[in-house]
Amino acid sequence: MSKYSTKSKLGDLMRSPKAKAVLENHLPGISKDPQLKKGFKMSLKFIANMPGSGFPKEKLPDIDADLQAIEEDDEELSIVQEDDEETTPSTKMYTIEKIPDATKRLKGKVVILTGASAGLGKQMSIRLAQEGAKLAICARSVDKLKVTAELCKAEGAEVLAEKCDVSKYNDLKNLLIKR
Repeated sequence: MSKYSTKSKLGDLMRSPKAKAVLENHLPGISKDPQLKKGFKMSLKFIANMPGSGFPKEKLPDIDADLQAIEEDDEELSIVQEDDEETTPSTKMYTIEKIPDATKRLKGKVVILTGASAGLGKQMSIRLAQEGAKLAICARSVDKLKVTAELCKAEGAEVLAEKCDVSKYNDLKNLLIKR
């Protein structure tokens, strides 16, 4: 049984010579695409379903079949293990590779981000924190928002995390007046 499918993270697929060859066969030039690294922590299926990705969704079944046909062998297994860093299941999928200090393009900038408790909002919060931004993040779910705030603080960012429903005027007003 293969460990690869369209549900695999793009980064894992690109690190495997066999999976990378499958992607190149179906999507010529994908490994040379300069935007490729931005999607390394996302599944191929997720990327294909993103609006504006330009990914041909109709190729997904064929790509999935070819990826699942890859046999697991010793060479493939040695590529998978990157580090022994301990991560909790709730934070593992949101770990984004580190950005060197020299590229902290948003240092000194303040970013207000809504919907930061999960999904893309959470990922963007962490990425902005890595880029050096000061963050004001909000969402309707306080518990999940606290997790995002802790992940951003771990990246060295100053973070203001507040419960806020952006469809309610008073919530928005309180967020902006808070500090």
